[in-house]
Amino acid sequence: GYSIVAGKFYKSATVELPHTVNEKPLTVISAGAFKNNKTVETVIIPSSVTTIEAEAFSGCTNLKTIVFKSKTRSEIITLSVSPMSGSIKTESGVISIGDRAFYGCENLSAMDLSSIRNIGENAFDGCKALAELTLSDQLTTVKAGAFSGCASLKTAMFEDDNSLKIIANFLFFECAQLENVVFGKNSKMDFIGNSSFDKCVSLKSIDIPEGVTVIDYGAFEGCSGLQSVK
Repeated sequence: GYSIVAGKFYKSATVELPHTVNEKPLTVISAGAFKNNKTVETVIIPSSVTTIEAEAFSGCTNLKTIVFKSKTRSEIITLSVSPMSGSIKTESGVISIGDRAFYGCENLSAMDLSSIRNIGENAFDGCKALAELTLSDQLTTVKAGAFSGCASLKTAMFEDDNSLKIIANFLFFECAQLENVVFGKNSKMDFIGNSSFDKCVSLKSIDIPEGVTVIDYGAFEGCSGLQSVK
């Protein structure tokens, strides 16, 4: 398939990416494709896209809305400035989000990750408007600092039967408004990395999955409001 490589040159506030290019499917949004584009506010991604590579939207400070076209239906699912519902399912084709893909997209307030299997390092670092996220049961890898500095994030929900085994280092570092972390039933988690919840000052309690055998150094350091760890 084809990849988008020059999104940084788009001058429209709304960009709809084509499903096909020269009769071949668009499958990749390439590394740095829209990097530092200060104009784009909405990007519509076709269901043919499976991978968003490293820094694809990094520094897009005015990006507010990502629209995934449905893989199986004609309608589209819009993720906009309103916080998303945990029940939204896109059935989009995207399964992988690269390192720093949305780094510093400070106006992006919602992101449906229900089809995602892999999330790279610092993928959403500095997304200050992101208020809520649901992590899919299909998720297998989330790398260090993926949601670090998401200052408005209040709820992080891991779906039932989640395959994720490791809470990566610095995963929710300095998420100052994070109040609720919900690990779904039948969690396979066994490791909580260092500084993963460091400086989550609004976190008051957390129920650790029973399979967790290691809580690494400083995992809850700076959680000044934390009263209960079960």
